[in-house]
Amino acid sequence: MDDTDDGDDGDDGDGGDDGDDGDDGDDGDDKDDGDDDEPITVAFTLHCNGTVVRGSTGGCSVSTPDAQVSLKELDFVWSASSGATHYRTSSWEGTAVETATISVTVSDRAGVIASFSDSRRITVNPRSWTFAAPTPARGSRAIYGGTGWNKGKWGHHDSGTTTVPLVVEGDGPWEGLYMGAGPPIHSGNNRITLHSDFGSGGSAYSNANQVLCFAASNTATSANVVAVNTACGTSSVLAAWKASVIAHEEAHANAGDRCLRSASTRNKIAELERINGSRVNDVRTRLHNLWTNFWQNDVLRAFEGRLTTPTSPRFWEYRFKGAWNHHKLTGGQEGGATSC
Repeated sequence: MDDTDDGDDGDDGDGGDDGDDGDDGDDGDDKDDGDDDEPITVAFTLHCNGTVVRGSTGGCSVSTPDAQVSLKELDFVWSASSGATHYRTSSWEGTAVETATISVTVSDRAGVIASFSDSRRITVNPRSWTFAAPTPARGSRAIYGGTGWNKGKWGHHDSGTTTVPLVVEGDGPWEGLYMGAGPPIHSGNNRITLHSDFGSGGSAYSNANQVLCFAASNTATSANVVAVNTACGTSSVLAAWKASVIAHEEAHANAGDRCLRSASTRNKIAELERINGSRVNDVRTRLHNLWTNFWQNDVLRAFEGRLTTPTSPRFWEYRFKGAWNHHKLTGGQEGGATSC
């Protein structure tokens, strides 16, 4: 019987209660904790300029209200519709060239935070370019040419010239895109030049004493045109003719000025402002060709517009002998092109 009592040792089998430790399979709940391995969703926001002016700064940035998230610890991959890319930093900006779509993807290398992607469109508006037209040339500011200046020509209008804008590159989201730096700039001489014989410093003629009216009032053996006309009483005629020549040249200047201040010029400047592209030489060529063709075919045509040209009285009343041998000279008011 004692052996039977030894069966109580079966209570040791109750040690199977250790199987309750199996209930510790609740540790399996730790597997449920596997949900903690899912990436955390963080509220990110992409901020971008809605509208900027070409040539000014535009761009985007990412922010989050979660104070526990450090943007410096995250990866940023930026791209623009222009083809430009950028990495690492939470913002991206640069000099704007054309309307563009900016995209960003935010990720965490540790995989703790869920990735975030978004994009925005930045509209780029044109710059307000204008052409600074020079003050029209005036006879009151005329200069006198030297001896022999433009033989046979009493006056001349010089319209000067212009240079097209330099090419500049955008940066940031617009890196690799090129545009003009600014509107054309006028340079050179914008003036009226009169023949030196209209002035007291004009060339002298050794045979001036052959003019009787001059010889009778002056023993000088040489004199310039102004002196001869003064001595002969025809200075008022010379002055009237000089005024006519000035009016003729001012008519040229006014016609060109009207062109440079017209809608045609404003429209051409707007076309220049819009030119951009990804090839610097192509942009440079397009800028140059557009403005050069306009200047030569429209502006200079206005400056050199057709004029009505009445003839002068007899030559000898203005200039006593000399290199010119024209008996009829031209000048007068504008009567042709008035603008461009």
